[in-house]
Amino acid sequence: MAVAGEALNNVRGNVAFLLHDEGASSEDALAYAQRWGLVNRNRAEKMLEFLTDETWRAYISCYLEGLPLCRTFAGGDPERFARLLNEQLLPADLAPAA
Repeated sequence: MAVAGEALNNVRGNVAFLLHDEGASSEDALAYAQRWGLVNRNRAEKMLEFLTDETWRAYISCYLEGLPLCRTFAGGDPERFARLLNEQLLPADLAPAA
């Protein structure tokens, strides 16, 4: 169930795109969030509140892109996970070697 829930988190990025790039109305964004995010109206409203807040709205890309990047970097290795917690790493430091 956690894997499915994580996949559904990408809906938040789509809702942000709808709001900030496509100019969708709040009602259209709410309907999209409910349908594709499989959340009730109250949860969808909280999502929109976060995605439209002046302070927090930019964080959506950090959450959606950062988790997979950190997970790949750590790869189940406790030492690499400790680096995530203890060092100031840039996204370029986390990217797999080309």
